[in-house]
Amino acid sequence: MKAGYTEFSFSYAFTENLIRGSATPPPSGASVVPNLAQEATLGYDVQIGFPAFPLFFQYKLPKLMTRASAFELANGLCPGLTLDFFRSRSCAGMCRTSIGC
Repeated sequence: MKAGYTEFSFSYAFTENLIRGSATPPPSGASVVPNLAQEATLGYDVQIGFPAFPLFFQYKLPKLMTRASAFELANGLCPGLTLDFFRSRSCAGMCRTSIGC
């Protein structure tokens, strides 16, 4: 089952709440949100320029896994797991190959 929100909506809400709720000094400027072409080479969805430590985030939408045929359960990768769980696709290394993410 897909999430009921978009990656953009989640990234905006998360980033805004992180900045507003941070106990550190505010970022030195606006957050950097690269376009799709830039994101493919830079590898992040948003950069927040906190003075002491810039943060880079890559957001992925999760999918709710509810069936016993889910890869993790069917192959015994999560022994004892009986609850529904969320899976988020990670494509580390795949983005720089001919295999698309």
